Amino acid sequence: MMKDKQLNDYVDYLLGWSTQERLDSNGSWAKSIDIAMALWEERYPGTRPPAYAKLGQPPACFSGVIPPIYEGDLE
Repeated sequence: MMKDKQLNDYVDYLLGWSTQERLDSNGSWAKSIDIAMALWEERYPGTRPPAYAKLGQPPACFSGVIPPIYEGDLE
């Protein structure tokens, strides 16, 4: 089982993929990020991994609700 820090690092790795790499993955990127985020949500409901901090705020046209970034210590 991945520790919290490993899971965050994996999410960070996935978020680093370019749009073209994501498209070229033929769905494997989407499946990977879905699994990683489901694991995170199971551990820390209603939050996002710290790796999301590098993405910044969503564009002004975004009208959804974004969970806060987890600010606790990672093992």
